[in-house]
Amino acid sequence: MRELIEPVKKLYAANKSPVFLFDEKMSLIWRNASAASMTEKAKINSLCDLCYLPEPGKLQTQLSEGHSCQVMGSLQFGAGSFSIMPVGEKEPYLILAILTKKQDNWGPAVVEQIVTSVAAQYREPVFAIHNMLGPLKKELEKYECYDSYKFLERIGVKCYQTMRSTSNLVNYFKYNALEEKPKMLRVNMNRFMEQTCASIRSFVGRTDIAFQYDICEEEIISEIQPEMLSVALYNLVANSCIYTNPGNEILVRLVKAGRDYVIMVSDKGLGIPDDVQPHVFVPFYSYDPDGSPASGVGLGLSIVKQVVELHEGSCMLTSELNKGTVVALRLPIVDHLNERIVETPCSEYILSKFSPLYLYLADVCGINTIETL
Repeated sequence: MRELIEPVKKLYAANKSPVFLFDEKMSLIWRNASAASMTEKAKINSLCDLCYLPEPGKLQTQLSEGHSCQVMGSLQFGAGSFSIMPVGEKEPYLILAILTKKQDNWGPAVVEQIVTSVAAQYREPVFAIHNMLGPLKKELEKYECYDSYKFLERIGVKCYQTMRSTSNLVNYFKYNALEEKPKMLRVNMNRFMEQTCASIRSFVGRTDIAFQYDICEEEIISEIQPEMLSVALYNLVANSCIYTNPGNEILVRLVKAGRDYVIMVSDKGLGIPDDVQPHVFVPFYSYDPDGSPASGVGLGLSIVKQVVELHEGSCMLTSELNKGTVVALRLPIVDHLNERIVETPCSEYILSKFSPLYLYLADVCGINTIETL
């Protein structure tokens, strides 16, 4: 393989276009100076981290047959498109990725425009549709059309599915455009996790999935962004509810690990195939165990990774097909003693019908959102 790598380095080292070299398993081998500059704030371990690859297996087959292609670059780099081509006439071959069309980085102003557009064109109309279910319910009651409630319930579920997707879309662009570390608050992590998990259990408890949580006794005081970390946890629990199996159990744990603390979310659900696992944190990558092209927007785990990295932590996923999945978030303990401890949001806010908790868990937990309208 060395005889393939050295000529590529010699040819592209001084090239002004970002150039990446991967092995046949799509793991990064080398990048030139332009590529290093473009991705200096990101962790690029594989081709899937660099480009949007909804079906990596098909791309590998195409490359192994000697064919090149054009793919879209990851939005986190503000990149346009890459030319992907095989290097070598027989296996093991290498994969060359060259940025061929650069897109300007999306600054805060552009992201604000995207967020405003998504909110105006999608989220707000869906809110309005859901709010109209109350008057429709009263009309049905007037004519004693109780059998038609099921149609309102179905509309309510679809509203929350759309609101969850748009919330993830908005959050992804907002978090991705942050030029500085978000404002952190000094929080008692034991209380934060206790309150968050109790709220989650009030939703998951309405399903046939067992939900438990285990909070360590040793006090952990750290600086976090509570709303972001809550969204990460809601996404993880939502995934565990969506990809479920009979007898599924979800366990959330908080443990102290030296100067860090670890939040673990484990389940006994469907699990994730080995060939899919390397791609689950890639933005817009979506896997459906039933074989459909996609099961959602493909941003849930990408947002989890964003949130953890904004807290200067790391995340790890392990999974076994038909046995379950474990996601571990390892975060540093950061405590400036001169800051006061901030209490997390009250339960009235958390249980509001349009709070993040409702948006992320209502439909996957079978909550009838029109029952109190």
